[in-house]
Amino acid sequence: MKNTKQCPRREVHYVSLEQMLGDVDRLARSNAPTTGNWSMAQIFEHLATTIDKSVDGFGIMAPWPMRVVGKFFKQRFLHKPMSAGFKLPPRAAAVLVPGEQELTAAQEHIHSAVGRFHAATKVHPHPVLETLTRDEWNLLHLRHCELHMSFIANP
Repeated sequence: MKNTKQCPRREVHYVSLEQMLGDVDRLARSNAPTTGNWSMAQIFEHLATTIDKSVDGFGIMAPWPMRVVGKFFKQRFLHKPMSAGFKLPPRAAAVLVPGEQELTAAQEHIHSAVGRFHAATKVHPHPVLETLTRDEWNLLHLRHCELHMSFIANP
C-alpha cells in the first residue's frame, strides 16, 4: 500500500462538476495510469458514491467531537485543496472504498451521480460537516474530486 502523501499528483482545479466530467471522459479514453492505490475505475466509483450519498444520505455520522471540530474547518474543506493520505474510519470505508470496478460502468456511474445531484430537490447532511447547502455540497464535491482525480496521471 502506497503512502499517498508521497505519490506524484497532477495539479487539478475544477470550477464545475461538468468540467470534472469532461476530465473523467478524457482520462478514461486515454486509459491514463494512476499514481496512488486505486485504479481509475475505483476513483470514479468512489466519487460517484460520495455524490450519490449527498443525495441519498450516508447512513452514518462521525462521532460528536469530530463533528464539532469539523465545523471549524468547513470553509477550508469547501475552498482549499484537500490533503492526500486521509484514512477513512472502518465504518465509512465499508461504504466509500470501492472494490475493483469496470471502467465503463464507473464512468457511467459518475455521470449519473452528477445528474442526480443536479436534479435533486434535497441534499442530506455530511457525516462530519453536518448540514450543508446545495452550493456548499457542490464546492465540497469539487474539492473532493480534485483530490482523487489528481492521482490520475496526464496521458
